[in-house]
Amino acid sequence: MIVATAIIGEVGAFLIAGLVFYGLKLRYGWTVALFFLLGSIAWTTPLETLGISTGSYTYSAFANTLFPGYRGYFVWIGIVPLWIEMGWFIVSASSFMIFHDVFQKKSKTLVAVFAGLFAVDLDLMIDPIASSNKMWIWIGPSMSLMGIPLYNYVGWFLMIFLYDIIIWNTIIAFRQIRVLSAIERKLLRITETVTSASLGQTLRGFVFRMVIFEIFAIFVIKIASVVL
Repeated sequence: MIVATAIIGEVGAFLIAGLVFYGLKLRYGWTVALFFLLGSIAWTTPLETLGISTGSYTYSAFANTLFPGYRGYFVWIGIVPLWIEMGWFIVSASSFMIFHDVFQKKSKTLVAVFAGLFAVDLDLMIDPIASSNKMWIWIGPSMSLMGIPLYNYVGWFLMIFLYDIIIWNTIIAFRQIRVLSAIERKLLRITETVTSASLGQTLRGFVFRMVIFEIFAIFVIKIASVVL
């Protein structure tokens, strides 16, 4: 029964991700939707891989339960089940569409804060249920809330908050990000809002910003995992 729950969860994540992708396509077009989806995979896989590699948690509770050689889920990117990246995509894309539509006149940084807090609120409901059903298992000792390490919620907030900022300032329109402006002026020639940026410029900016902010996020989350 538990194995069936895992299969339903994996398939369900792909189906919901497809619906969210379709909503993104309708709202922003194919280019934004594709950048958002592929970026979500690239954005979350390194952090997930690091968490598994350092023994913080595992997705292997169901390994070899369905048939010999079964890894616990069907589709993987390295040591991370792809449906996990789809879960990040569902939350980040949904919160992006909701809060940028509702708070159109608010500071976009504040909107990203709302998105991050919304993600934490969702995870407060999702994580205890999923982990109790062994869809993933937390291993490393730490301060916890409902059995979930507190640094996990720091990670959810940071990753959704930063990805929201990257998408808004790179994919929706190509804008300066103040903390990176000095480097970007030299490397990417970003000096102001460039709504008609070439695909190549957009891609370079997207990758550069994800790498810089990913390093920052991992650093902060690792500090939180030691302190909390």
